[in-house]
Amino acid sequence: MDIFLDTSDNQFMSKLEISEAPVVRVMTRCEYFKVGIMSLFNGQNVAFYFFGCIDDLVIEDDEPLLMLLVLDMSGTSSLGEFKAAMDFLNQYPGSRRLGVLVSRYNAYMTHYISRKFRGRVTFFNSHNLISGLFYRNFLSWLNGKTFRPMHAVARFRDSRYGFSLKEWISLVVPMSGESIQEMSDCLGLSTQALYQVRQNALKKIGLKSYREFCELYMKGVIRTENDRLGFSFLNDSGGLLAKNVVNSRQMLAERGGKKLGLL
Repeated sequence: MDIFLDTSDNQFMSKLEISEAPVVRVMTRCEYFKVGIMSLFNGQNVAFYFFGCIDDLVIEDDEPLLMLLVLDMSGTSSLGEFKAAMDFLNQYPGSRRLGVLVSRYNAYMTHYISRKFRGRVTFFNSHNLISGLFYRNFLSWLNGKTFRPMHAVARFRDSRYGFSLKEWISLVVPMSGESIQEMSDCLGLSTQALYQVRQNALKKIGLKSYREFCELYMKGVIRTENDRLGFSFLNDSGGLLAKNVVNSRQMLAERGGKKLGLL
């Protein structure tokens, strides 16, 4: 099967000179995903080039890019790598076609990512791998078309704490190294409004500072999902155990206020 890219993008086509299989550059550190996607598209006219972070990407000047970013929210380092990739791609002078793979657990991030790329991005849901929808979506994306595309999340409110979409974003995105000013520019909100949104979110889970949230997140006590905020330890009312909050505060004190690069 031959894969042809969007002929309406003449600059993209002329530079790529697609006489061979198109090369999709994939940013991921997951070895299982690498093996899986290569097996899934085995026999198709497409090649994959994998790299762990944007600093590892080797390209020629202004080379047209066909790139898939895999959103990894397992830690602050992976979030930082994703931010670095977005910053690079937003400044890239050549032609580009971008895709982002998310899961149902972090799909709320599509709202921010879409705005960051000004809508010029295609989203894929990893949970569609079994149904075959991802396979069809990916091939149509290579063709410059869309087959039942995944839309960016516009609004939702989680079932446990009533977090809004903006509250989720205010808690998670800064851990990537994104500044409040950058978030303000992206979301079209004032910095003061963003700080207030984040403070409201912290109050809902009984935390006094954003540093406490970050410490608990990095320790794995808090995990963020699409429709709820999960905790490793829960009391009868569904809130954090006081012990975990106290331990987090003690840890910060023992570190002497060590800078985490967070506001």
